[in-house]
Amino acid sequence: MKILLVEDEAHIAKGLLFNFKGQGWEVDWAERGEQALEMWASGDYTLIVLDVMLPGIDGFEVARRIRQVDGKIAILMLTALAADEDRIAGLECGVDDYVSKPFVLRELLLRIAGLLRRTQWAPQSPGEVLNFGKATIDLVKPMIDDTPLTRIEIDLLRYFARNPGRLISREELLKAVWGYEPDTLTRTVDTFIMRVRKFVEPEPSRPTYLRSVRGRGYIYLPTGKE
Repeated sequence: MKILLVEDEAHIAKGLLFNFKGQGWEVDWAERGEQALEMWASGDYTLIVLDVMLPGIDGFEVARRIRQVDGKIAILMLTALAADEDRIAGLECGVDDYVSKPFVLRELLLRIAGLLRRTQWAPQSPGEVLNFGKATIDLVKPMIDDTPLTRIEIDLLRYFARNPGRLISREELLKAVWGYEPDTLTRTVDTFIMRVRKFVEPEPSRPTYLRSVRGRGYIYLPTGKE
């Protein structure tokens, strides 16, 4: 498995290269968005670690262009943006997860390892149709209102659909959908839930189907009723 690191700050990139190689991962380094797109097009990468703030084309646009062609490669975004709206903007570009700067190295390595494990999971059989809330999704070409869904979003919705009426904790979702250890400290689940509600809820700010249970997790109600 091969990683493409896209980071314009040389001191950060060199430290990450050293640690990635120490994990036994093969890794290449790009400093600019345009360079990253060229390397991705000519390389065989399993995962991209992608900084947002880059000279030239930024990380959002790099992710967007890659997702127009490749829906399978894992993308982990490094971002200094803290607001939920900014995180969701990254997810709308098709990233699988994000890590906020400054990051804890051990946590970043664990998140990368989890995504790499996830890429080895067997693909789902084609032709499946997923009914979820107000949405009907053809998983041969998963889209809602002309918006393509990422593999993470599909797996998240599928996991809820297979466990209707059951309270599911964030820890369980991290393990089952992202491949992370349950004690991973991240708001990833909450941010993804905010995004997918835009697709499946009539009123995303007042969810009917995908409800929060304060301090415990989420529950999917197929009929919108208890």
